[in-house]
Amino acid sequence: MNFPLGESSQGGLIPHDSRIHPMRSLSLRARASLLLATTLLPLSALAQAPAPSQVPSSEPIPTTAPAPGGDSPLGQDAEQPPVRGFTKLDIGVSAGFNSPAGIYGGEIEYRALPWLGLNASGGVGAWGLRVGPLVRLYPLGARGFSPFAEAGVSFNLGSEVYSEINGERRYADQLFTPVATASLGARIALGSRLYLTPRVGWAFRLREDNFQMRDGNPPDSITDAAVFLTQHGGFLTSLAFGVAIF
Repeated sequence: MNFPLGESSQGGLIPHDSRIHPMRSLSLRARASLLLATTLLPLSALAQAPAPSQVPSSEPIPTTAPAPGGDSPLGQDAEQPPVRGFTKLDIGVSAGFNSPAGIYGGEIEYRALPWLGLNASGGVGAWGLRVGPLVRLYPLGARGFSPFAEAGVSFNLGSEVYSEINGERRYADQLFTPVATASLGARIALGSRLYLTPRVGWAFRLREDNFQMRDGNPPDSITDAAVFLTQHGGFLTSLAFGVAIF
């Protein structure tokens, strides 16, 4: 069989068969098509896949709970527990000598501020019933052991005394007498509710020997002694025990 000769790229002659060219060309196109499909198919699949954010999920979306105390993450704005010993209203009983609450009595105090207390005391004294307001200053503020300085006025409502000589009684009326007081003390917290308050100070009589004899005659020595011993004034001391209402 005779084959036509063709010229090679190197100048030589090679057999030329026109029946081989179409098959070789088809094989090359098929390979190119397969290569192109292999390259493009993954890209097409990625393009058609939904974005992760669009995929519905049955899992709940976690949320961050707000920290206690408002905007502060550490809860710094949360309400702080009350300082031990600091209360708004105290009620107590008192016993003492020349004290604003008398020999025995009671007191009530409203703490308007940690360093300021408004106190009212009342009781029975040697010059009759005794009542009066006080102002207390707590320089260290609210704490378990809180010293204070106080000043106030006690109003002695008066009473009577008498002397008896040879079966004869002579009466002296003890008249209304105001007394200024100044004291130092401390409020000692006994837990979260109970407290103890010792104090010492001085009472200044604003009216001396404020009495009169009923019979109009000069007092005898016994009446003079009774009036002197029962007047409210001089060194004072007391001890109070109470409970904080709130």
